[in-house]
Amino acid sequence: MASKSKKLSFAADIFEQDIEGIIRKIPLSDISPAGDQPRTSFDDTIQSLADSIKAEGLLQPIVVTKEGTKFRIVAGERRFRAATLAGLTEIECRILRKNPKDTYRLAVIENLQRENLDPVDEAKAFRKLKGEYGYNDSELAKIVGKSRNYINEILSVADIPSTWLTKAKTAGIESKNLFIQFAQAVKSGTADHFLDAFQSGAVKTVAAAKQFNKTRKPDEPQTKPAANSITDLHCKSEGKEKNWRFALSFTAAKPLSSEQVRKLEAALQAVVRKSVR
Repeated sequence: MASKSKKLSFAADIFEQDIEGIIRKIPLSDISPAGDQPRTSFDDTIQSLADSIKAEGLLQPIVVTKEGTKFRIVAGERRFRAATLAGLTEIECRILRKNPKDTYRLAVIENLQRENLDPVDEAKAFRKLKGEYGYNDSELAKIVGKSRNYINEILSVADIPSTWLTKAKTAGIESKNLFIQFAQAVKSGTADHFLDAFQSGAVKTVAAAKQFNKTRKPDEPQTKPAANSITDLHCKSEGKEKNWRFALSFTAAKPLSSEQVRKLEAALQAVVRKSVR
């Protein structure tokens, strides 16, 4: 627990060092949320925060960056939403002068400080820092105060296809560490079995999920005979003077239709007629 607090404190220190800027009140109508906000879901505590702002005021300014004559939120969208809900017309803001790369990095750090960032949002935020802004795993680990192994693991969540993410959330998976284990199951082709095990209660802890991924192998596809395969093929003939009898028998992979039988009979008759000319 102490290690976790230490890492969060480290992230908070980086954030505080980088958010120097002037503070002033800005009309809420001049402020808009960031289009690339790392957090995509907001919990139902915003009403409680709105009630607190009504009673005590806003205790910490939100962080914004200027875009033309307007301002875009870098950190503090929950406070912005709560202030709007509380009926405020203006809010105290700290105005940054940062490029988009640094602005997004600070938004990620600010959200990580709150610990309850959705694991999928966190994974996609790291993926964006890495893919669009050029950070490597070592740099990401340093700026958020986490290990490189953690960065590798959380990035695996960003690789989960959206259909599997929906299934996982519908099944009730919320834990970040379980999402990391689920990402491994998706990669190994055992995602369906993982979700079944989770819902049955067999996989509820991270230890159980790790054991599942260690021992569970994907189902091998059953080999089916080819549609046109034929076995036990026999042909027997007997004749006396001008009369001949042929008997053909075989086992097909699937039943022959009446039309197929008629075509086979016609083909045999054609062969006989041709051979006795």
